[in-house]
Amino acid sequence: MTSGCADTLNAVIALPEGDPISAESADLAAQPAPSAASSVAALRGVLRITAFRRLWYATALSSLGDWLGFVATTALARELEAGRGYSAGLYAIASVIAVRLTPALVIGPFAGAWGDRFDRRWTMVTADVLRFGLYASIPLVRTLWWLLIATFLIESLSLFWIPAKEASVPTLVPRSQLESANRLSLVTTYGSAAVASTLFAVLAEI
Repeated sequence: MTSGCADTLNAVIALPEGDPISAESADLAAQPAPSAASSVAALRGVLRITAFRRLWYATALSSLGDWLGFVATTALARELEAGRGYSAGLYAIASVIAVRLTPALVIGPFAGAWGDRFDRRWTMVTADVLRFGLYASIPLVRTLWWLLIATFLIESLSLFWIPAKEASVPTLVPRSQLESANRLSLVTTYGSAAVASTLFAVLAEI
């Protein structure tokens, strides 16, 4: 019985020559990896789509504003509590980060359903206008409690904006270019963090 099991195992492991699985694996291995030039060409191709290019511009500006707002609110929170000592400033920064993360746990599941039921373009425009107003109100009120409330509301609005944007991309580009569009959106969203931090450093010196 042991000998029969061993023969069966050997037969499974040792695939015969010309096996279709081996041939397919060899073909995949032989295919060249996409070059940097082809990737850049794919990104340029998706940007030629007018509707997606407009959405990409909106994503870039919105992401830049979000990261710039995050850096500015953390810096302002520490400044507002500077008179109470070093530890108070650190607690203020931690409070801003905690408040930004809270809406994802509370509102996140409902925000995604909202994006599917209502006009995506107007959801994004309304969310951006309201977020801008909230950011503008923070230095005017200039208190930590309002900074935290406004931060919570801003992040809550972002949870409506993001699903609306993500759901819009497949309707604007062909399926063959969807991967390039998503890659470009991802790079833009997180790549703008470096630009925002640099811009804040420049503005802080003015």
